[in-house]
Amino acid sequence: MDRRFTILSDPGAQVITSYGLSHRGAGMDGQDIALDTTLLVDVDGRERWRHVSQTLLDVPTTEEILKRIRETAGPPPSEK
Repeated sequence: MDRRFTILSDPGAQVITSYGLSHRGAGMDGQDIALDTTLLVDVDGRERWRHVSQTLLDVPTTEEILKRIRETAGPPPSEK
């Protein structure tokens, strides 16, 4: 699969807050922290898939993430 994607760094927590992925007061000293989330957003900025992990063991595998990307992307251009 020859596709490019962006990985987001959100040090000001603006994005996680806009997606409702902030666990308010759960960090050290009552700070807000991000929920462990895998989020797939399409080129138009629409959320296509989300998995909020309940534990560290609940994080989606690489295979699961790639499967969701393929499902969201649809068939390759040569098959359309």
